[in-house]
Amino acid sequence: MKKWPIMVALLALAAMPAAAAEPGRTYLASIAVPLSAGDRIDRFEIDTWGVDFLAVCRIPHGWRIKAGGSAAPDGRIEGEATHGITYIGRAAELQGLALVRLYGPVQEHDIPTGPGGRIPATFAGKLGLYRASGRGQDIKLGYSNVRLTPATRCPAQAP
Repeated sequence: MKKWPIMVALLALAAMPAAAAEPGRTYLASIAVPLSAGDRIDRFEIDTWGVDFLAVCRIPHGWRIKAGGSAAPDGRIEGEATHGITYIGRAAELQGLALVRLYGPVQEHDIPTGPGGRIPATFAGKLGLYRASGRGQDIKLGYSNVRLTPATRCPAQAP
């Protein structure tokens, strides 16, 4: 009897989110970062674990937004301004970006699983910020920068 296919199946099950058998809960995901006067956001990227992207609900004017996942529990949402005048200076522009489904509680940090292994945090990434001084910097993003509001669909957009 060959044990290899059984081992592969068990490993695949272990890689699924802990509560994958449950239907999951849906939320509107927003990015929350404090901005000072003159600050501008030009891009962001957030890697996810155990999150399904159901829809991109909002695309700020002059931006490109991509979101999705793989056959494993990992995924990503990323966005970038297409021109300097489309940099975001108001945090409200990043509210209600995507409709997502989570299959378990938000995992705040990576969990080590042994030598070199880990289960990633639910949300981890970075955001490109230009300060009023003209200096750019990357700001680290984590679970505290992603706001989840219970929702079943994207909100209606104003005409």
